[in-house]
Amino acid sequence: MPQDVLPHILVVDDDKEIRCALTRIFSKEGYEVAAAANGEEAIELIHKGHFNLVITDLRMPGIGGLELLKKIKTDKPETAVIIITAFCDDITSTDIKALGAYAHLCKPIRKNDMLTIVKKALIDRPSTTIPIVGYK
Repeated sequence: MPQDVLPHILVVDDDKEIRCALTRIFSKEGYEVAAAANGEEAIELIHKGHFNLVITDLRMPGIGGLELLKKIKTDKPETAVIIITAFCDDITSTDIKALGAYAHLCKPIRKNDMLTIVKKALIDRPSTTIPIVGYK
């Protein structure tokens, strides 16, 4: 296995602007990034590949962020999950973390705050078959 395998991040958001912005930010930081417009698409991608981290919107048509979180924690418990939302009053951060999310962030999110939390989540998550070596 190569020494410098980059972390793989999946961005899931039904808002195309946010999805593209996050994808661009993480790509520029040197991460391998994939994107999905909804929970169904995300589940397909997760079954086809390996992601160290999933960043998902809470509210989306069809499979929302909480349902996606539960599915990930059942099928791929080593994957860290960060929930982002514009609806911070609906469910508390404590409730989301109790379901297995690494963090819960309210939109709008500052770029530096997001990058800091992503790096911390990648370091803190349980070890997986893909080592995290040599990323910024």
